[in-house]
Amino acid sequence: ECRLTINAHNENVSSIAWMSSNELVSASWDQTIKLWNMDTIQSTQTFKCGKAVLSLDVSSVNGLLICGFTD
Repeated sequence: ECRLTINAHNENVSSIAWMSSNELVSASWDQTIKLWNMDTIQSTQTFKCGKAVLSLDVSSVNGLLICGFTD
């Protein structure tokens, strides 16, 4: 059952990951990465990447965000 839909990216979302207990990150084919405060369901920051973002992950060791793009 879908509990929440957020229409914030202009194209398909390719990946999402938790940064912390209340912060989510989403990547999209629209060439952006967005950070989200899930307490308020608001985007707190948008990164323009210049290429479609195909994947992302967050390091459990140091919290770094790792992104994969098209060639």
